[in-house]
Amino acid sequence: MEKKHILRSVNQDMARKSVLENFKEDEMLVERDWAMKFIPMQYRESQSNWFGKRGLNWHVSVATFKYRQALTMITVIHIFDSAPQDAETSNAVLENSLEIFHQINPCLTNAYIRSDNPGCFHGAASVCAMPFLSSIVQCKRMDFADPQGGKSICDRKAAHVKSYIRRYVNEGNDVCTAVDFKNALMKSNKDSVSGCCTSTS
Repeated sequence: MEKKHILRSVNQDMARKSVLENFKEDEMLVERDWAMKFIPMQYRESQSNWFGKRGLNWHVSVATFKYRQALTMITVIHIFDSAPQDAETSNAVLENSLEIFHQINPCLTNAYIRSDNPGCFHGAASVCAMPFLSSIVQCKRMDFADPQGGKSICDRKAAHVKSYIRRYVNEGNDVCTAVDFKNALMKSNKDSVSGCCTSTS
């Protein structure tokens, strides 16, 4: 790894640490990422059905905020049957996520946004839209993780979600559409997933 990657990673990690250590009751850190496409899963699947699958696009947003002096995390997942991973879609997802976080905790009115480095996040269309995304929650700052800076909290949450989906499929169910995906998570939410909201489009 080159020195510039190390310096960038350290700098961005310090920015995240600074936000977490100086949280106010009305602030949150929102980390977001497009997860790898979800490949439809069937309980009983023929070999012919296994080939030629089209993955579902899904987006993970994780908000960290202070609630009663303790750090709390809420995860919002957007799953699409078909959607481009562009700046417009990413901005719409972020706007909806901010509204959901505010509904969960009405005190949250300021957000620090952190993401990795795809063009849909750091392009001009995405950055310029930040001040106008929400009339309730103000985006105070954007940070970007280094491309070689390791996995984020979004990747860890996505791994948890995929494990619950696999368990749901092993119970005799199919997960082939966005609605199936949401139903699987809602069932898991009753059993063992906490602090997770889902939305389909």
